[in-house]
Amino acid sequence: LNRINRRKKVRKDLIEQIPILPLLVSLFLVSASLFIFQVTITRVFSPILRYHFVFLLTSMAIFGLGVGGFIVYRLAKKTKTSQLKLNLPLWLLMLASSYILSFSLIYKLPFMNFYPLYSIIAALPFVVGGIFIANVFMLMSNYSHQLYFADLMGAGIGSLLVVVLINQWGPVNTILVISGFAILSALLLSFYLWEKQQIVVVIGIALSFGLIGAYQPGVRQFEKRFTGYYTSPLTLLSTLRSANSNHFLKDWTWDAYSRTDVIETESSQGAKIVSIDGGSNSEMIQFDGDFSKVQHLKSDLNYLPFAVGKNEKALLIGPGGGKDILLALLAGSKDIHAVEINGGSVRIVQKYAAYNGDIYGRDEVTLHVQDGRNFVKQTNEQYDIIYLAQVMTEVAETVGFALAENYIYTKEAIKDYWNALNQEGRLAFILHDESDMTRLIFTVQESLAEAGIPMSQLSSHVVVINRGGHGLSGGAIHMPLLMIKKSPFTPGESEKMLELVISGNHRPLHLPHSGRDEFWQRLT
Repeated sequence: LNRINRRKKVRKDLIEQIPILPLLVSLFLVSASLFIFQVTITRVFSPILRYHFVFLLTSMAIFGLGVGGFIVYRLAKKTKTSQLKLNLPLWLLMLASSYILSFSLIYKLPFMNFYPLYSIIAALPFVVGGIFIANVFMLMSNYSHQLYFADLMGAGIGSLLVVVLINQWGPVNTILVISGFAILSALLLSFYLWEKQQIVVVIGIALSFGLIGAYQPGVRQFEKRFTGYYTSPLTLLSTLRSANSNHFLKDWTWDAYSRTDVIETESSQGAKIVSIDGGSNSEMIQFDGDFSKVQHLKSDLNYLPFAVGKNEKALLIGPGGGKDILLALLAGSKDIHAVEINGGSVRIVQKYAAYNGDIYGRDEVTLHVQDGRNFVKQTNEQYDIIYLAQVMTEVAETVGFALAENYIYTKEAIKDYWNALNQEGRLAFILHDESDMTRLIFTVQESLAEAGIPMSQLSSHVVVINRGGHGLSGGAIHMPLLMIKKSPFTPGESEKMLELVISGNHRPLHLPHSGRDEFWQRLT
């Protein structure tokens, strides 16, 4: 009995004299892991929810940190200091488990219209993390300045590390990594606070998590079955399902920018769909280098900007699956600068090089993986054509695009594009619908007015074509073409475009010198 009492006294002394360094390291790892979790769930929410709800729900989840602190405040008077310290490794083990539980529920549950439930699920790790952090600050208040340093340093390192982790391993493996951070912290503190038998349990849990992460085929299968994404009404997959279209998810990749899918449908023979976050879709055309097999693309409205004028030097912003590059090649472009911000699209297209004729790797193509607006601002090149086809996701377009900053379509961006065109250059946009087209026309009008082209002369510089026979007389404006030329369009150019538009069964809404200006008259 005396031996047991002596052991308890020694243990109590160790608890009361726990070194500050293990606590600082643990706090650093917990803070980093919580920040990484915050960004990871934001990334996972993005394909399934409207963007403003993503920010709102993530902010509400972070409120869990305060809830955790409040719980500690309420229970502090009822719990002995020694017991609080003994509980620290336990809270860390619970934090590791909560990361996996919370993420799995978000990932595997069907889409939920009751959005607050997403916040409640996502808040669980923040509540547990808040309890741990509050306990540490309460127990070691004399070292608060050092604790704050470790806390803020952890968040700072986490903000850098999260991009690397998601880019390299995807969100599922990222969650396993931050669970490992919590387990490592638990193991570190347990050496000071727990008995040997309890330490063995922590080691066993750590090994179990390690084995789960090491079995990558299982992780890959888990990652594939993103139930919330498949059942969200906002994605292309949902649209295809509603249309009873047979479709197959052929491949996918995650990075910090987006989730990128390769989708095949029965109706899209000779092409696959490359979808970014389920909302921005582009085509990857089957191509073996023989241009005679893809001549049918010349009847596509997307080809029209290349059908008039010179195309020697082309700038394509957001080429996605590579169709835009193929259109430029069909038109005879010899110097194509393809600027794609989404590295996932580039990796997918390069992975399917045998299918698409290695479209990004052709000698005529110079690939830039960066933001298109910044590229245009920095370049000294002068282009025959600058082409942007549905650069922004349709989800953002249809739900309050005016509420979000997008630097591709601003007045300043139009000026940058205009300055990068040669004297006969064209600026072409493929848009989603009438509302975003109308906004962009007024943005162009304001921008060009400052460049010396008043509204009275603007109509001779602008072409507006609607797709597939849609138009003003009863039909909706659907994925229209808006093209602006630095010099006025000539009668010959308008005549050629009119022939192509009619042969492609499209509808001219405004075409200089043709008498087709009903849309423009209504607009003015």
